[in-house]
Amino acid sequence: PTRIRNLPLDRELHQFSAGVDWRLDDRNTLGATYTFERTERTHREVATTKDNSIKLNWYSRTLDWLTFRANYTWLRRTGSEYDYDPYEFTFSSSLPGYTGGDVAHTVSALRKYDVGSRTQNKIDLMATFILPREMTLYASVRGDWNDYDATLGRRAYDTIGGSLQWEWQPTPATVASAWYGYDRSDLDIANVNDAALTPDPTLGGATYPDANRWWIDDRQRNHYAGANLTQRLGRATLDAAVDWTYSRGTTGYRYNSPGALTLPTLDPLLTGEFQPMIHRTTALTVGLTIPLHRRVSLRLFDRYQRGTLFD
Repeated sequence: PTRIRNLPLDRELHQFSAGVDWRLDDRNTLGATYTFERTERTHREVATTKDNSIKLNWYSRTLDWLTFRANYTWLRRTGSEYDYDPYEFTFSSSLPGYTGGDVAHTVSALRKYDVGSRTQNKIDLMATFILPREMTLYASVRGDWNDYDATLGRRAYDTIGGSLQWEWQPTPATVASAWYGYDRSDLDIANVNDAALTPDPTLGGATYPDANRWWIDDRQRNHYAGANLTQRLGRATLDAAVDWTYSRGTTGYRYNSPGALTLPTLDPLLTGEFQPMIHRTTALTVGLTIPLHRRVSLRLFDRYQRGTLFD
C-alpha cells in the first residue's frame, strides 16, 4: 500500500456557554459556568466530539489583609464511535483493481488523545496577602488530572504545582521581588509492537499480540526561583534580575516480553528505567534605562547565562 493523495482535514465547532454570578455579600462572590462544545471533523478517528464542562469559582475578601480565589473545573468528553482507520481512501489499496497485500493500518485499541474520550478535574487556589511595611505575598496551588479511558495511547496526564511570590516597595523609586515555583507532571502511555504484517488490527491478534505490549511512565519535576530589583536613580532606572531553573525528568518502562522491543537482544541490559535527564540554568541580567527624549529612551544591559544538561 502506497499513499496516493493528501488527507484533507476540516473542523466545525459549535459552542454554547451560560454563567451566573451570585454576590453573597460585599466580600464574597460565587460563580458557575456551563459550557458545551460540539466539534465535527472530517477524516478523523472520531467524527463528532461533545465536551461538557462545569466551572465553579469563589472570590473572597472576608479579611482586609487577604484576597482569596478558588476555581474548579470538571470536563467530560464523549463522541461518536471511534474509527481506528479513517485514512484508507488515501492509500493505493482503495483504487479499483488493486491487487496488492492488505495490512492493518494500526491496532484498533489505540486511542488518539485529542479526539478520544477524556475526563478532567482541575483546581486552582490563589491567595494574596497584604503584609506590613509595604509588602505583599502571593501564593497559588493548582492541580490538573486527566483520564483518557484508553487501553493504548495516552492513558493519563496529571499535573500539580504551586508558586510563592514576595514583593516589596519601600519607596516609589524602589521595587524588589522574589519568587519560587514547583510543578510535577506524570504522563502514562501504553502501546504494542506489531509482530507480523496481517490484516488483523485487534489487540491480542496475530498482528498485535499481547506479548508485544509495553507501558511508559514519564515523570517531570521542575523548580523555579528568582529575584529582581528596580531602582530609580534620578532620571535613569537600574534593574537587576537573577533566574534559576532545575528540571529532572525520568522515564520508567515495562513490557510483557522482549518482542515489545525494537532490538529484543537488548532485553538482558534493560533495568526498567532510563537515566534521569537533568537540566539546570542560572541567568543574571543587569540593565540601565536612560531617557533621551520624551519618546525615546536608551537601555544598556548585559545578560550572563550558564546551563548544564545531563542526559
